[in-house]
Amino acid sequence: QLGLNLGILMHQGKLSRNTFTLIVSASNTKGSFDYTQKFIEHYVGHLDESIQTDCAQWAKAHTAYWQKDLEVSLDLLQRYRFKIPYLQLISRVLHTQVYFDLFLQDTSYQFYLFNYFDAFEKRLNREQLWSKLNKTSFLRFVQKCRVLARYYVDESIGTNKVLKLLEGNLNVQAYNWLQQKRTEVLQKRAK
Repeated sequence: QLGLNLGILMHQGKLSRNTFTLIVSASNTKGSFDYTQKFIEHYVGHLDESIQTDCAQWAKAHTAYWQKDLEVSLDLLQRYRFKIPYLQLISRVLHTQVYFDLFLQDTSYQFYLFNYFDAFEKRLNREQLWSKLNKTSFLRFVQKCRVLARYYVDESIGTNKVLKLLEGNLNVQAYNWLQQKRTEVLQKRAK
């Protein structure tokens, strides 16, 4: 907020895509939804015109997800086709998170979740735009989500595998979210 107020996060009146998504992510994970809404309304117009709609759609879906309005988030993600490659990628992460949470609420979403894992992974493997290092962090995200989901529904998978899931892997997308979900899955299965 201070950086925005002082204008140091903007270059010639423009806000970068990365700064925009970072602020939305940070604000939402802190639960500052009023700030996020005001930020989106005020600052989406400071993005390059070509990315404003993509950024606004992603921000709305991200906010709905963190407000636990999963159906709204899913609807926003499914109805809109992202044009900017970076936003395509992070919207797929968000889409995975939404399906994962819906699955934890209702295991009938298992089919959708596992199909989405497969589709996301195949898309990443075909992707030519991103470096191997970038793709690896997203692939690891999908693979770790898959392990958590399998553990949740399959009694034969041992707890040690889940406890060690995030050891030594710092190059993974949504690391903090994965930590939260690991804890949640362990608690739910222990009941």
